Amino acid sequence: MAQSDLPNDIVLADTATKLGDAARGGVIVTGSHGGRYAAYLTLLAHPRAVIHSDAGVGKDEAGIAPHEIEWHAPAAEAEEMKLPANVTVKQSPASILGLERLLDGTADALMTARTPMVPAAHRHRVKRVIPDAAARQRAWYQRTGYFPILHVIAIRDDALKARPDFGIDICRAYDAAKEHCYRVLQDERMTGLPLMRGYLDDTLTLAGDDPWPYGLERNRAEIERFLDLALEHGLTARRVGIAELFDPRAAAYAFTARMTPGCITGTADGGWAPASTLPG
Repeated sequence: MAQSDLPNDIVLADTATKLGDAARGGVIVTGSHGGRYAAYLTLLAHPRAVIHSDAGVGKDEAGIAPHEIEWHAPAAEAEEMKLPANVTVKQSPASILGLERLLDGTADALMTARTPMVPAAHRHRVKRVIPDAAARQRAWYQRTGYFPILHVIAIRDDALKARPDFGIDICRAYDAAKEHCYRVLQDERMTGLPLMRGYLDDTLTLAGDDPWPYGLERNRAEIERFLDLALEHGLTARRVGIAELFDPRAAAYAFTARMTPGCITGTADGGWAPASTLPG
C-alpha cells in the first residue's frame, strides 16, 4: 500500500527517525520497532495514534532496528563477515574508540567497549545518550538475567581431533584464572579504588557469587536468544543450533570459580597468598 492510497491524516513512515511535517497530528504507521526511543520520536509529532512494528530484546529497549542506522566503523569488516543487504557500514578511519568522528560530526553517537577521554575543550559538546545508564543496566539485568557475553573462544576442528582434551584444558585454565582474579578483587588494597568494598558487596548482592559466568549452561538462554536475533537480523542464513557451535566435552565442563566476600589472603609482609593463612 502506498501513501497515496491512504487518507491524508494517515502517515506511512519507514522509520520513526525520519518523520516529516505531514506526521504532525495524524495517525502514524511506522516500521520502527516499538521501543522507548521510537515512541519518543513519534510523540514529538503529537499524533492521534501510532502503530509500531513488533520488537525483539534489543529493539524493545531502543526501538530502532539495525537497518535504520547508518553505521560507521574505523576499519573494514573481516572478509568472511557478510552483513545483511539492508545494513550500511561506512569506513570512517579513526582510532579504535572513534572519538574523532564524533567530534567532527561524521557520527552522531559512539558505541564503544571503553569510555573515551574527551579533551577538555570539547567536553561541553559530548554527553551520555542514557544519563542514568548504571540504573538502567541494573534494571535490565534484574529483568532478564543476561550478562552480555564479551568473548567466545574458537578452536579449529583439527586441533580438537589431534588433542581431544584441548577444550577441557582451556576451560580448566580459565576457571583457575577467574578464581585468582576473584580473590584479588576482594582485596581493597589491590584494587585501590575508594568505595570499592561497597561496590564489590553490591555486585555480589545483584549477581551472586559468580558475576562473570563462564560456560554453556550458565549462558544458554542468552546464547539461544542471540542466535534467534542473528537470524532475524539477517546475520545468519538459517537458525544455527547450539550443538553445532560447541565441543560437547568442553560444553559440559562445570566451572567452579566463585567470589567469596571479603579478603582472606593477606600476609604479614603485605603480600598476597593464593590461600588463607588463618588457622583451621
